[in-house]
Amino acid sequence: PWWRLLPLIIGLIGLLDIAPHPHALTHALERARLQQAQVDPAGAAQALARAAERLPNRPELWEQAGLAAMQGRQTETARTYLEQAQAAGALSPTGLLILGDAYFQAGAAGEAESTWKAALAVDVPSEEIYGRLLESARQHGDLDAQLEYMETLTSLHPADGELRYELGLLQAALNPTAALSTLAQAVELQPERQANTGDLIRTLRVAALQADEAYLQLAAGRGLAAMGEWDLAAAAFRRVVDLQPDYAEGWAYLGEAYQHLPASVGMGLTTLEHARSLDPDALSTNLLLALYHQRQGEHQTARNFLEHAAQQHPAQPQAWVELGHVLAILGELEDAYQVYQQAADLAPRESTYARQIATF
Repeated sequence: PWWRLLPLIIGLIGLLDIAPHPHALTHALERARLQQAQVDPAGAAQALARAAERLPNRPELWEQAGLAAMQGRQTETARTYLEQAQAAGALSPTGLLILGDAYFQAGAAGEAESTWKAALAVDVPSEEIYGRLLESARQHGDLDAQLEYMETLTSLHPADGELRYELGLLQAALNPTAALSTLAQAVELQPERQANTGDLIRTLRVAALQADEAYLQLAAGRGLAAMGEWDLAAAAFRRVVDLQPDYAEGWAYLGEAYQHLPASVGMGLTTLEHARSLDPDALSTNLLLALYHQRQGEHQTARNFLEHAAQQHPAQPQAWVELGHVLAILGELEDAYQVYQQAADLAPRESTYARQIATF
């Protein structure tokens, strides 16, 4: 800790004839020691900075002042002091790491990341740096950077099941082929993850058999959406439409995902309508448009989309059961019952639809 250096610094001052005000300097350092003892790191930082001003040949005092200021939650002051030490070539690896923290806390993410990456070249544990870089990437929603840093952290801690699980989810969104082995390893390390990860693993395995990258990416996004990982699901769906811009189902699911993300919620309907312009008869597009309008309380509009879906896909029980739900809301109970029965007749071995009738 910085205060342990104070007795040494004070002792060295007595040997320095070049100090312009030796008594004032000694007093300043003594004050810093006392203020630290009184749990006043901000006051200690100020005293150390004054000492650094009086001893230009001891620039490392600026770092000690900066570390004390950070301890006292004076981020801007800490940054100023640490930059002074850096300019004088007296910033230690620890000081470089903390300067990055000061930049980050001040909202200067670019400077923070540059400083932390510079610290990788000196004697700073890379785990600490990559942890900071990962947090910065998370705050800025940079999934590609998150994937890079998470892969590095996982390589540093291969037995950490939590890290491997988080890496697997990121890979499912950005590189689903790699996600299969990562998620399987995560379940081996944390068997309790099987309950909420098993469906995603099975989905990816089945989709991988199709040898269709866009379809695999879509399946990954749907699996992530089912887990409530909507930011990752949206990333997966964006990759679907990047791979295949005319893939209506990809656009439809992207429109659904946007509705679960506060920053993108206004893009939901526009994206769904774009999906419908590509394929007005697609089952998923009509179902998701109906769901959108139900959320707005526009049940008659939702009914129109569901009737169209049922007409175009009469063998799909999901279209009928959703239509039955809307008809029930609209008070058309007899028609709703008939539609529910239609869904159950289409899938007599599926207990889900029989339960729908019972609930109705």
